[in-house]
Amino acid sequence: MIYKLPVRLEDGQTFTSIPSTNLSFPKTSGYDSDNLRVTNIVGIKNGDFLKECPKCGRAKCSEEFGLRITVNRDQSECTDCRGEY
Repeated sequence: MIYKLPVRLEDGQTFTSIPSTNLSFPKTSGYDSDNLRVTNIVGIKNGDFLKECPKCGRAKCSEEFGLRITVNRDQSECTDCRGEY
């Protein structure tokens, strides 16, 4: 997981720990405890947040996106889609 707990989402959900069950919910964004912008969150699976890639439309774990430290946010597109450029 690339985010630091707690993660507060714009839809009102706050995660102080990762649930043991998988969750899905409408796409939302928010911030982690380091004030890092988290985007396109659609659920939780196997202990990690799921993000939806805007290019391929697939939901993947946050580790498959990476961070943009210079602008204090996560990457929007997954590494597979970014590799196509």
